[in-house]
Amino acid sequence: MTGFSWKPRLIVAALVGAITYLWIQSANPELERRNRLQATLRIIELRDAELMRDILLTRAGLLTNYDALTRTGQSLLNLSRGLRDELAASVSPEPRRMGDLAGALSAALQDRLTQIEYLKSDNALLRNSVMSFNEIGRNLQLSAKPADSARLTNLWRLMAGFWKMPGLSRRGSLNRSWSVYPG
Repeated sequence: MTGFSWKPRLIVAALVGAITYLWIQSANPELERRNRLQATLRIIELRDAELMRDILLTRAGLLTNYDALTRTGQSLLNLSRGLRDELAASVSPEPRRMGDLAGALSAALQDRLTQIEYLKSDNALLRNSVMSFNEIGRNLQLSAKPADSARLTNLWRLMAGFWKMPGLSRRGSLNRSWSVYPG
């Protein structure tokens, strides 16, 4: 009886293996593509969060260089372009519409990266200006005469007002604000 009981088990195992093989081979390629697109969108969302974290660290002065911003921004841009290209290649209307949305996402990311470049430029200008202002202030205090105290007080008041100005992160606002200071 032992010789007879292994044959049905072998037949059942072969049938289960054949059915599994056929099921895997007949998997919907659209489902795999959708899963791949969702994974790409999750990675884009994660990189966007990393970019926002790096921007906040930069604004707070805790990020010493801008390499992380550049690296994350380029990664985001490459991911969005790949997503756009993959969706734009489709001939059916639904993925084509999603391709248009992915193109809009790429354009928005490009605009954000441009704004980040402006932020980096403005932030570097602000850092350098504050360091220069502190050095000038120290030198003026050491060599100041009693008649210069009013000018020095005015200079400090103007610099404090500069630090409190709203909208310093917009492109060009730092350059325009420097024109109020005496030369």
